[in-house]
Parts: sequence; C-alpha cells; structure tokens
Amino acid sequence: KEKTSEKVETKEDKKEEAKEEVKEDVKEDVKEEKPEVKEADERILKMILTVVCKDLEKYSNGDKTIIEMDIAPYIKDGRTMIPIRYLAEALEMKVSWDAKTRTVFLEDDNFKIEIPVDTNKIIVNGEERESDVMPEIKSGRTMLPIANIARALGLVDGKYIIWDAANKQVTIIRKIPYK
Repeated sequence: KEKTSEKVETKEDKKEEAKEEVKEDVKEDVKEEKPEVKEADERILKMILTVVCKDLEKYSNGDKTIIEMDIAPYIKDGRTMIPIRYLAEALEMKVSWDAKTRTVFLEDDNFKIEIPVDTNKIIVNGEERESDVMPEIKSGRTMLPIANIARALGLVDGKYIIWDAANKQVTIIRKIPYK
C-alpha cells in the first residue's frame, strides 16, 4: 500500500510540476507576444470583386463593408470588366464624369486620372498611357478592366492585384498614407 501511495504522490507531484511549467511558458509567451505599439502611418484598403456578383467587399484596416453595385463585373475577351465608379470610390478617390467629352475623372491627393471613353488612353497625372482595352458603357456605367485601373494607381500584378481563377474573384489592395 505504501508503494502505491508513493506512486500516486509522485504522479500528483509530476502533474503539479507540469502545471507550473505550463504557467511559466504561458507567462513567457505573453511577454514575447506583446507587440510594440506604434501608430500606423497608412491605411490598408482591400477590395474583393466577384464576377457576376453585384457585391463589392471593401475592407479598411480589416473593417468590412459590402457595397452593392447596380451592375456586376463580367468577363469580356478574358478581361474582368468592372464599373469604374464603384472601385474608384471604394479606393477613396473622387469620381466625376464629363458628358460633353465622355471622360471619367478619378482624383485623390496623389493621382489625377482621366479616362476618355472613346479612346484606349488613360491619362495619369498628365502622362498618357495606352490601355489594351477601350472602356465601354453598359447599363449607364463606364466599364474598364480592373487591372487597368489598378495599374494606373501604380499597383502591381500579383502583389496588389490578385486574380483567383477558381472563384472568379479579383482582390485589389491599396495603401493610403494618413494625412
């Protein structure tokens, strides 16, 4: 009987030791995981658009908002066409339309973009670029390949412009400095 009780005590002692070790490990982990708190100098905007879906998912520093568009993105000649206004506004740009010249204007503190609908030009901060696809008007919205708009903002394919072929989704990520 004494041997049995010694074993029980030994098991109990080992359990207590293990609990204490776990407590110490947790304390160390908690100390190590405390990140240095510093104020962020930029906001991260992330947009997810799915072909044939009218919902644009917008994330601003992780906070999600669903924006319902009146026309869904679609694929034309292998390019994902989106309504420019919705993406630009989600990227926090001002959008205007000049009906006389049929030109879309996108503007923020760093970019002034002009997209004349009847040409394959995109003018970024006064520099003329050629688009491989002309914009088109569908259901009263100016449509352009999403990558063309993102590239005009200096975003890079594969890093800030991500195509998910399996889900037919495109993700756009843009960092905006705080003022």
